[in-house]
Amino acid sequence: MNKSGKIFIIIGLLLITAALSLLSYNIWDSDRAGKSSQKIFASLDEAIEESESNFPNNIPYREMPTIEIDGYEYIGTLSIPYLDLDLPIMAEWDYQRLMIAPCLFNGSVYQNNMVIAAHNYASHFGYIKNLPVDTDIYFKDCENNEYHYKLGWIESLSPDMEEQMTIKTTTNDWDLTLFTCTYDGTKRITVRCYRVEDKI
Repeated sequence: MNKSGKIFIIIGLLLITAALSLLSYNIWDSDRAGKSSQKIFASLDEAIEESESNFPNNIPYREMPTIEIDGYEYIGTLSIPYLDLDLPIMAEWDYQRLMIAPCLFNGSVYQNNMVIAAHNYASHFGYIKNLPVDTDIYFKDCENNEYHYKLGWIESLSPDMEEQMTIKTTTNDWDLTLFTCTYDGTKRITVRCYRVEDKI
């Protein structure tokens, strides 16, 4: 074997090693995020069950109440029974917070325009692209009001289409939007939901 052939083999082995390392890190990071979310969810759900509503939940322009856990504010919990997924939802979003739990990106449950962002961890929104139409999704606010949604549409948006992500479209008034990145980061998997009923 000539010298250039050996170099290509070494480069190939290095690339395979790097890919396996990245895959191992992603699996570990997803597992870490899942365990962290479940711990927070348990504490948050318990605090929500003990809370009392001070306002009617139909006042659209009031602030969403929050509960603080480990120095972060949360607006409630999201449950997707089809994926056996129960997640806490942070009140603000940034990349650091997204590593802990899904975050409110825009809107409000009271205005029927809530947008929630999460990483594509398997333990967060990694599998929302596989949800069938009419999937049940539930959001519970910090005053123990539960909102029931059904999945109406899944679309793929490019990262620069933020306006389409955060506003109600002219053809459909989606009450809840969930989104996450594809693994290569080039698209946003966007799940649109409409509200069915309240369980208060």
